[in-house]
Amino acid sequence: MTTVGIVGLGLLGNAIASRLLAAGHQVVGYDVLPDKVAAMNARGAKSAASPADVARASEIVCTVLPSLVTVEEAILGRGGVLEGSRPGQVVVQMSTI
Repeated sequence: MTTVGIVGLGLLGNAIASRLLAAGHQVVGYDVLPDKVAAMNARGAKSAASPADVARASEIVCTVLPSLVTVEEAILGRGGVLEGSRPGQVVVQMSTI
């Protein structure tokens, strides 16, 4: 199965991660709120220390964040997805912004 990274484990990110886990995929998650990460860990997901670590551990990375600023920071910022990405990796921006 595919390893999918989720950056942003709020309401929508949580639902996406839960469905992926239920389908048998491995999920690696990151959120700035540790309780969101702990809730996903309890369901079988692995946690990452940063969006870059999510990218390093995943084949596909999804960002599900609340604003353009947080999306830009999570993807382009220090410790962001691009820092940990590799050629050909899929990054899907799914935020409802």
